[in-house]
Amino acid sequence: MNGPGEWKHQEGSMGEQTFRIRTWIRASDADERDGLVGFLSFFVGDLIVDNVTLRRTLDGRFTLSWPARTDRSGRRHSTVRPVNDEARKRIERQVFAELGQRKDLVARREVDDA
Repeated sequence: MNGPGEWKHQEGSMGEQTFRIRTWIRASDADERDGLVGFLSFFVGDLIVDNVTLRRTLDGRFTLSWPARTDRSGRRHSTVRPVNDEARKRIERQVFAELGQRKDLVARREVDDA
């Protein structure tokens, strides 16, 4: 039996987590020229994940950057991140699919690609 403050680890899965975008804020034109597309917050199950950025890489791909803090030595430490590359790709596919349905992102992308 577990006493106060003890945590009993149990193997298993929490099951499928619901995912949806909570907020989307488009970056300024100046920021977009430097690759920053916008800022996201989303629901993952019962959690809210804030301060995720959508960026465009030099080769034109979209990618997500996850929130991190910087310590006194200048090293960055993630506050939340995907557990592995497979999870990152799965999350990015979901985010990009949901954003692809938004007229404010699609319209800008069509102008950029023209």
